[in-house]
Amino acid sequence: MGDTLSQDEVDALLRGISTGDVPVEEEKPRRGEIRECDLLGDERSAGRRFPGLELVHERLVRSLRGSLSQLLSISLQVEQRGVEIVRYSSLRTRCESGSAFALCSLAPMRGQILFSIPPLLAFQLVDRIFGGSGRLPPQLEARDYSASELWVLRRVYETLVREIAGAWAPVAELEPALLRVESNPNLVTICPPEDSVVVLELSVDLGQGGCRILVATPFGSLEPFRAQLAQTHPDDGGVDRAWNDALARAVRASQVEVAVELGRKVLPTSDVLELKVGDVLRFDSRTDGTLPVFVEGRALLGGVAGRSRGQNAVRIVSFGSEVWE
Repeated sequence: MGDTLSQDEVDALLRGISTGDVPVEEEKPRRGEIRECDLLGDERSAGRRFPGLELVHERLVRSLRGSLSQLLSISLQVEQRGVEIVRYSSLRTRCESGSAFALCSLAPMRGQILFSIPPLLAFQLVDRIFGGSGRLPPQLEARDYSASELWVLRRVYETLVREIAGAWAPVAELEPALLRVESNPNLVTICPPEDSVVVLELSVDLGQGGCRILVATPFGSLEPFRAQLAQTHPDDGGVDRAWNDALARAVRASQVEVAVELGRKVLPTSDVLELKVGDVLRFDSRTDGTLPVFVEGRALLGGVAGRSRGQNAVRIVSFGSEVWE
């Protein structure tokens, strides 16, 4: 009876096992037993290997929203669905039948980058660029791309390649080059089937539902940039350059009211009530003196009154309000 554990000892033992304080020997597999083994394991998460790559992808998504909207003359949505590391042979099975592929280089980065646009999105893009509403042809998957459609898709891929180089700019200066656009997946091999690639999945919605774009980069191409990609803080301060440029253009195109004050005088209400046609009001300002020029109600400039081409005019002579304050 001395070897029998009390209820308190049993409870303490169970707590120790659950918390890890009491080591437990794992059960050894029996001969012939099959056990699952993930050879990639945590390697599937590109963010764990290259934290700075997430910042590159964030910049790419922001810039693509503006550049694709400008190319298609519509408002669209671009979002990041996920990033992971997979075997290249596995990536080939993810690409839909009838997809449009493209290869690009980003010198001095080694290797090539693969883009894949599914047929549903590809034909929407083509119809939009031709001025349509995104209509799709019948028998979508069985239809090949014509020469003119591949030319249009090349414009889309040129935008993607340019923006991906811009997204990399805080990390490294890369020279983008679109190599070719293909509809045959057998002609767009970027590495051996057993090699790993980092796959970025984007969702692009032209108003008819989101479709995915895959961007695959060979794992070996990123290794020389490991030190730069190990940084987890944005070198550009998280600034959205495309948004800033659009805001600057909108501000420059906006209309503002500009007014010149010839003079100002304070009068009793009784004097104002007695004013009649022909009365003259004298101000302290001189006709040849500097007058305040107001922009949207704020005195920002100084000018001298005169005439130009038969119309009243003001010649700007100073900036700032200190000359009349």
